Amino acid sequence: MRLADITQALKAYSAAKNLDVVSDTEAASRARICSKCPMKRKVGGFIGRASQVLGAASATGQVPDELANRKCGVCGCSLLLLIPAVPANLHKDSPKEAEIRAKEAPNCWLRKIS
Repeated sequence: MRLADITQALKAYSAAKNLDVVSDTEAASRARICSKCPMKRKVGGFIGRASQVLGAASATGQVPDELANRKCGVCGCSLLLLIPAVPANLHKDSPKEAEIRAKEAPNCWLRKIS
């Protein structure tokens, strides 16, 4: 666990507390894409537990249980927070993230937004 991971999780949570969310249809589409993505990663240890708590506190019911303890392997964002977020509240990929996403996750819905 790195301090940067904790900081990122706390920033995401504080932003998510007051965020608008996408429609259920859009969230379901994103979740389908994420569920098939080779870049999704299991979140474990302290960060995994914190992610579950933070996600439960801001849950919209839009993220399937099988993705609740997962993160994006490209940007490291929790799928609990990423999937329901409106585009205005998503971070823009760095050039390196964009390159990795294009190569490893060409069907990623974030490529259309970033």
